[in-house]
Amino acid sequence: MSTLVVVSFATLASAALPPGHGGSLRLPASAPLSIPEAGVARTPLEATLADAVYDPPSALGAITHDDEGATVLTLREGTRRHDRRPLIARDVVTSLQRLERSDSGWWLSAVARRRGRLDASAVDGRTVVLRPASEGVDLAPLLASRALGVEVGVGTGTGAFRPRRVGEELRLFQFRSAARGAPRLQSVILSPPRTREAELRAFELDELDASWLGASVYGGTPPRPVTAHRLGSGVPVLLVPHPSRRVALRGLSRILDRRRLARVGLEPTDHLEDALPSPAPTGDGAVSGSWTLIHRDGDLFASELARALAATLDDRGVQLQIVAVDDARWDVALRGRYDLRIEQVVPMAEGAPMLLASALAAAGDRERAGRIVARALAGETNFDADCRALPALVLGRRTPTLYARASYAGVRTDALGRVILGDIFLPRAETTP
Repeated sequence: MSTLVVVSFATLASAALPPGHGGSLRLPASAPLSIPEAGVARTPLEATLADAVYDPPSALGAITHDDEGATVLTLREGTRRHDRRPLIARDVVTSLQRLERSDSGWWLSAVARRRGRLDASAVDGRTVVLRPASEGVDLAPLLASRALGVEVGVGTGTGAFRPRRVGEELRLFQFRSAARGAPRLQSVILSPPRTREAELRAFELDELDASWLGASVYGGTPPRPVTAHRLGSGVPVLLVPHPSRRVALRGLSRILDRRRLARVGLEPTDHLEDALPSPAPTGDGAVSGSWTLIHRDGDLFASELARALAATLDDRGVQLQIVAVDDARWDVALRGRYDLRIEQVVPMAEGAPMLLASALAAAGDRERAGRIVARALAGETNFDADCRALPALVLGRRTPTLYARASYAGVRTDALGRVILGDIFLPRAETTP
C-alpha cells in the first residue's frame, strides 16, 4: 500500500481563515525528558526545547561597543521573565556566571577575567558590559549564540514557552510576554520515548500529532494527510574513544564501514561539514578482542546506532559490548572504564569554527574548544589543523524528519536546525470554539 506523505514547507497563508492562537502539539520524545537547560543540547530535540524556553542575549536588546572595545547589551524595556518579573541586567550577568561554572563554560573563553571572575557587569538595570580577553575580539556574535541563552532559574527564561514536568510528560505552556513574540500554540506536550511500533501506532490513532519515525505503522495510507519536514542540514555523530584508546583510532577508521550505518538514519561521511577537512586519526593501536561502548539510556537513536556498530565490527572480529547508562550516572561513567561512546554534535552557534568547537568539546577537549571560539571571534578562519586533530571518528550526519499532521503549519527550522516551536500554528477553524 502507498503512504500519503506530502513534503511541503508551505504555510496556510492562502487559507480561508487566518491562523488562530490556541491548540496543542503532542510530540513524542526520542530520549529521556527533563527540564531544558540553556547551553545544553545533546540531541536535536533538546536543542529545540532549549530554544523554546531561553533566548540568547542578542534577542533581548541592542548590542553596541564602547570606546574601549567592550561589548554593551542594552535590554529592551518591558521584557519579562517566565515568573512575570521584569528582566534586569543583573539577570543576564548571573546567567553568564552560571554558564561559566558549567561544563559549557568554554564558550566564554574570549571574555576577559577580572580577579579570577568573568568580566561581565551590570552597569545599571538595563545595561550589561562584557570585556574581551584580548584586542580585536568582537563578542557580539557570541551574544547571539544559543549557548548563552539567558536562564534566570531552572526552566525560567524569556522564551516562547514555560516548561513543566507533569508526571512522565514534559509540557511547554504558552508565554504571552515572550521576548520574541507570543507563540500561537497554547501548549506543546512531549511524551516519553516509545518503541517504533508504539509511536507510529499512537500517531495513527490520533494520540500524537507528529512522529519522528514515519507516517504509519506498516507503510500504509495514514488516516489523515501528513506533512514530512526535513530538519536542518545534519547533525554530526561521533564515535569517541576513551583517552587510553585513542591510539586505536586509525585502526578503527580502517575497519569501519559507514555505509552500513545508513539504515539507522545516518548520511555516511567522515566530515563534520563540507567546509572542514576530515579528522586524521593517528596511532597504531590494535583493534581486536572485546570492546565496551556506552550510550545514554533511553536514547533510541543511540541504541539503534550502537547495535548497528556492533554488527559492523563483529564482521571484523571485534566484539562490542553495549552498556546503556542513565543520565544520573553518565559523568561517573565517563571517569570509569569504557572504550567507546556515542556523541551527537549539536551546534550552538553558526559557522564551521563553532561546529568544530562543539565537536571538540563533545570529544572531551574543552580547552581546545574554547581556544577555537576565541580565535573565531578574533577573525581567524583557518582551522583545518584543529579539525584533523579531532580525537574522534565522524560516523555520519543525522538529519531528523518530523512527520506532522498536515493541519499544522509554520513548521520550520533556524540556521542551526532547531524547530521553531513558537512559529507553529493551526488554522482558525481548529482553534475557535
